[in-house]
Amino acid sequence: MNQKTPMWKFILILNLIVYSLELFLFKESDFLYFILNPKDIHLHQFITHQFLHISINHLSSNMVGLFLFGPLVENFLGRRKFLISYLFCGVIGSFFQIFYIQNTLLGASGAVFGLIGLYLIFCNKIVKTKLDYFLFFLGSSLILLELPKVILNVKDNVGHWAHLGGVVGSIIIFLIYRYVKRNRMEV
Repeated sequence: MNQKTPMWKFILILNLIVYSLELFLFKESDFLYFILNPKDIHLHQFITHQFLHISINHLSSNMVGLFLFGPLVENFLGRRKFLISYLFCGVIGSFFQIFYIQNTLLGASGAVFGLIGLYLIFCNKIVKTKLDYFLFFLGSSLILLELPKVILNVKDNVGHWAHLGGVVGSIIIFLIYRYVKRNRMEV
């Protein structure tokens, strides 16, 4: 049995640590260095913004999503592919957000919506219990609720485009994994 800490749990703990640092140690200049600002983009920000949150509610909603969908997706993909998928979906989500809505971006919701997308893609192999069916309904509903907000271009300081981008990222990463598996390449 693998005794390593599950990656989803490591990411959750890292988010809690970073939020504590934000509250007690970060100066505004520190914060600005790590958030994704479309007017002053640095490559590291495509990753670092995924670990910053503006409030405890923002952090909580993302961590609940990670807690609900992370273990199931990680159990299916494994630690390494889970981490790659999580970060990739967050990056794709950020591309969508800064392309369509030119505002500063922070938070893990693109990555979390990517996990929801992966869960829905793999659910025929994952769904076994009533909780799984509930998560299927919850994940589908969350994605469907985002669509009108994206179509209407709602601007409410929520990363609706990042959410949709995370789901698109999950489709892309699924297609990559399927291609690699069919061609027997190692990721």
